[in-house]
This record gives sequence, structure tokens and C-alpha cells, in this order.
Amino acid sequence: LEKALKAMMAGKTKVQDVFNIVTHPKFASGVSEKYGKRMFQMVTENMDHFSDKQRLTLSRCKLASGPEAKEDSEDEAKT
Repeated sequence: LEKALKAMMAGKTKVQDVFNIVTHPKFASGVSEKYGKRMFQMVTENMDHFSDKQRLTLSRCKLASGPEAKEDSEDEAKT
């Protein structure tokens, strides 16, 4: 993620490509809460590179919601 964000800032990769990867549901699966928070912090530090619509989506993606949101949605699915 760090390399992708640096490449995005340097103009070597498209913002849309990084956005698509970060917001993919499987991107954050299996990531511990500690590393998930670090990853989301890196993304938020670079939010100014994303469009307003992308920022909104990023703030709601699985990486932003953390592992507890996954557990909550699994519990809801069981009932």
C-alpha cells in the first residue's frame, strides 16, 4: 500500500487504480486490526489526491470500518 500511494503521488500510477484496490472487499480481509488501522491512516494521509466522491467511498470501505464491522455484519446475516 505504501508503495502504491507513493507511486500515485509521483504520478507513476493512476489514482483510480489505487482507489479500486483499496476499496475492494477482499483487500482488507484477514488484516489484523492493528495493521488495518495503519493502512487506513496511510490512505487518510493521502486523501487530498482522491476526488470528493472517492473520499466518501473510502471513508465507508471495509478498511475504514475495521474488523469489528465485519463481525457485526456476519452476526446480522445469521439472524
